[in-house]
Amino acid sequence: MCGTPGKGYHVQQRDSTLGHGQAAMKPFASLTAHGQVRRLHAVALNALAAYDLNIRDIHSEGMFTNAIFRLRTSDGQRYALRICRPGWRSDIDLFSEATWLQAQARETDIGAPVPLAARNGEVIVTAGAEGVPEPRRCAITTWIAGSPLRKCLTPGNLYKMGALLAQLHQHAATFTPPPGFTRRRLDRILARGEQDVLFDAS
Repeated sequence: MCGTPGKGYHVQQRDSTLGHGQAAMKPFASLTAHGQVRRLHAVALNALAAYDLNIRDIHSEGMFTNAIFRLRTSDGQRYALRICRPGWRSDIDLFSEATWLQAQARETDIGAPVPLAARNGEVIVTAGAEGVPEPRRCAITTWIAGSPLRKCLTPGNLYKMGALLAQLHQHAATFTPPPGFTRRRLDRILARGEQDVLFDAS
């Protein structure tokens, strides 16, 4: 199970006090995407201290809504580490997501990413690092190999996408959520609360 919502594993942030003669660090928000990823790499390393994983290498997959790092362990296993953008979704949203992914792993052959629990059993870890202004919520799942389909929207791939969505709907129809589970609604053109400047006359 996912553990208690809101009771994530916290990794102590390193002391960011500057020593004598050191230049002040640039504000995180003023950095390029590459510069932000370099600092978030330290957050990822601090988050990994909460897991029983022998990491061989860690590679940035990019900054999207969140920062994604690909992990590889000494025995060849691969995982995805997601560092959530501050303010992006609530703790209970993240626990609900993990709960449903765990249920899919138990009850279907969909092959969805499987959340990995930290050493204390929680699926959300909070970690920070020097030069990153606030702690970040982090989660690890199994890595799903593949490539983006935006350039391969063939009839065959679209058919497979439809079949996958049907499987997800079928599982959702039989899934019994635990108390407090949230269901995110994607019933608007802009689903994250952004201002609609094209179609909203107000």
